[in-house]
Amino acid sequence: MTRHQFASAGFLAVASLFALGAHLSALPVEAASTEGQVAIARGASGHFVTTGHIDGAPVEFMVDTGATLVALTARDARRAGLAPHSLVYDRIAVSPAGAMAVATVRLRELRIGELTLHDIEAAVTQAEDGHSLLGLNALAALERVEIKGDTLTLTR
Repeated sequence: MTRHQFASAGFLAVASLFALGAHLSALPVEAASTEGQVAIARGASGHFVTTGHIDGAPVEFMVDTGATLVALTARDARRAGLAPHSLVYDRIAVSPAGAMAVATVRLRELRIGELTLHDIEAAVTQAEDGHSLLGLNALAALERVEIKGDTLTLTR
């Protein structure tokens, strides 16, 4: 499998959650944060959803270990200062709802609680609804990701 095929396959989860996101009633839970660690409680939907920040702008993220990249809805991309209408949507994500074009960008700063990541690749969809996703590339930049009971703990 080539790198491009692998990356495209990874977008399957991204597209699936965007398609389902409009139907989920997951409200963001404020992350409890201490230096170097963030704890996120499982929401009523069964998902871990929290408010993070991209370059200072608030974005609701669903933690998704099935998404290869951080993924942003067009709405959240605009909120973060990106211009979705001017991006090049040259990659295809396939989901049960069908195929969707995505554009890739680099995020200068992604913050969840007290944890800050720099220069993170992200996919932007043209979808307005659903949740943005905190994908594996962001999680892999952390020292530890642990789920214990109804708490997801991220450690830097």
